[in-house]
Amino acid sequence: MGLDLALYRALRSVDISDDKAMAVIDALEAHIRAQRATKPGLAQRHLGTQLDAAPPQLSTKSDSDPLVSRFTIDVSLMLIAFVLILIAAM
Repeated sequence: MGLDLALYRALRSVDISDDKAMAVIDALEAHIRAQRATKPGLAQRHLGTQLDAAPPQLSTKSDSDPLVSRFTIDVSLMLIAFVLILIAAM
């Protein structure tokens, strides 16, 4: 009740009407009740986290990310250029 009263007084101090202040407090209470953690909800969330954290399956080459392929090509080209520069410097 302390939070409700403090919020009500704060809203009234900035000239919010009684009806609007009570509507804000009711909406906040409803939101807090909806977000309240329950044992089954926490178990469900924990199980979902465990499933999300499962190691990914090995992907085939056709499933690889195009950015990874592009990065590999860029690094390979830089390595070839470096080797050619070293050979030319000899």
